[in-house]
Amino acid sequence: MTPLAVDARHWWRASGALERYLTDLVAVEVRILRPGGPWPPHIDPHQVRTTTLGPDGLGLDSLECIAVAAALSEALHLHRGGLADTLLTAPLLGAWVDAAAAALDRFSDLMTVRSSGSTGRSRSHVHKTDALAMEVGLWAEMLPGRRRIRTAVACHHIYGFLFTLMLPAAMALPVEDARSFSPGAVAATMRPGDVIIGHPVFWDSLLRAAPSGWPPDVIGVTSGAPCAAAIFSGVRAAGLLRLIDVYGSSETAGIGWRDEPAAYQLLPLWERRQDGVQAASGGPAAALPDRLDWDGGQRFRIGARNDGAVMVGGINVDLGRVRAVLREHPDVADAVVRLMRPSEGARLKAFLKPLEDSSVNVEALRLSVLDFAEARLSVPERPRAYRFGRDLPQSETGKPTDWDV
Repeated sequence: MTPLAVDARHWWRASGALERYLTDLVAVEVRILRPGGPWPPHIDPHQVRTTTLGPDGLGLDSLECIAVAAALSEALHLHRGGLADTLLTAPLLGAWVDAAAAALDRFSDLMTVRSSGSTGRSRSHVHKTDALAMEVGLWAEMLPGRRRIRTAVACHHIYGFLFTLMLPAAMALPVEDARSFSPGAVAATMRPGDVIIGHPVFWDSLLRAAPSGWPPDVIGVTSGAPCAAAIFSGVRAAGLLRLIDVYGSSETAGIGWRDEPAAYQLLPLWERRQDGVQAASGGPAAALPDRLDWDGGQRFRIGARNDGAVMVGGINVDLGRVRAVLREHPDVADAVVRLMRPSEGARLKAFLKPLEDSSVNVEALRLSVLDFAEARLSVPERPRAYRFGRDLPQSETGKPTDWDV
């Protein structure tokens, strides 16, 4: 059955949209509440009607239910619809879907996303639904003739919200979650007319698994970090019709785009300012996580991060937080954390200085640190290469230097 088009501002009325949003939001909130696990079992959006919140289902205790209900109310402004309190009296996740839908029918002018919820200090950013719908209209114009959306991203953050909830509602497209597929399986099941929503690590994995033979008329979208030139050329050689690289942030939603390894084109919803961008409708300049280097009037390249974070798997990672966590290990005196060089990989690496009086040998310390990091850091935050030494790497003048993994 072909889905019916829904005003993007009323995205929750599209079939299955609110179920997908809620299951993604609940999963990430529980991961935040339980650093290191145990995490709840996978929540199938098709099974929310029979999924309980308690011991026989997700296994949430009363305090966790309160925290997750608060997160959902904050995200969708359910308190304005007057039904936020009903969440805690409902034992089934499906009842939360019904309560959220009823509240959104009463008030849906605003929505909130959080940035760095698991990789640093959580910050909430409120967006006007009308503004997001206007942006979605621009993306829809760039994606004519689509038949299906396949997504490799969660829908509770701003990128996923725009492209896997609002966009398919506006374009009357079915959505398939491809996160449980292997990269090879994703490639093998592509169909003409697909638009695939991913991030640079996803596209790189897809190319490695299936470097050629993709069907015609498939468009890709990527965001989270600038896409490398090799990915652009690789997907085109494999048969992708177009890859749209979106630049934006939790604070601003989408700001610009490109479909080749060049400067980004500023969306018409924004105007250039010396210190960044400003909404074309007015207001103060937007706070951006990156410095923008302008290349002409409406085109820009992405410069250094303003907040010192780095991108790992399309997720912002606060290096200061990772270092602080590693220094909490009882046998670690100090630590330095960096992003690997491109020749080394795309994850974090760490150089650790053991305590002077530590009697633990290096290999035992490595295993202990691995367990320690797994319990306290999210997957993107966990270094994948460790070196140990009595002196942290530095130059003759005492400045920090890089090291080989």
